[in-house]
Amino acid sequence: MQLVTAAGVETHWHRLSDPVEKVELISASKPLALQVDPDSQVFRRLQAGEAPTIMRDITLNPQTLTVIASRDYDFSDAAALLAPRLLDTPPRLVDADDAIDENRPLLLIVDFKLLKKMRRRLKLKEVPQLMTMWHSGGAWTTRRESGAPVLVVTARDGPALNALLRPLPHYGGQSYALFDGGSLNKKSVWPVERGPLYREF
Repeated sequence: MQLVTAAGVETHWHRLSDPVEKVELISASKPLALQVDPDSQVFRRLQAGEAPTIMRDITLNPQTLTVIASRDYDFSDAAALLAPRLLDTPPRLVDADDAIDENRPLLLIVDFKLLKKMRRRLKLKEVPQLMTMWHSGGAWTTRRESGAPVLVVTARDGPALNALLRPLPHYGGQSYALFDGGSLNKKSVWPVERGPLYREF
């Protein structure tokens, strides 16, 4: 455990033998915050918020729902080809209205023109930092208000989405990947926020 105090950071080691134990920490300085297992050294199942959302969180989950949103036939045809390439199981296609109150993972394939509308409709968290980066198409993870993970795949038109058919499935370990045509512009994993094992006093 790391105890952040007014005088600095203290590391305290404790061997736990029961699922629930009471631990008392004594410090000469005023405690400010406590982080349990700050470097994830203990072999355990990570809790929500301790690991970044990556594309595989959605694509490998058999409960994932798929929504295709476009008024362009070329885009919809490309989306129908892309969805089974991304997912580990056959796509479970639903209308956007049927996915609004769902708590299951979601794959949303949407063209640029409908992206803002669909984000509001499905109550998705915005990812403003990506909107300033040039891309003809790309994908990124976000979460619903319920916490369920979402993979948004978007492109400006059918040909731009077609260009993602080959490269995009290879970036499942990333939180986002942006492309110019079929060429990768930028990819990365979201930074990890302080999880449930962190407390400020």
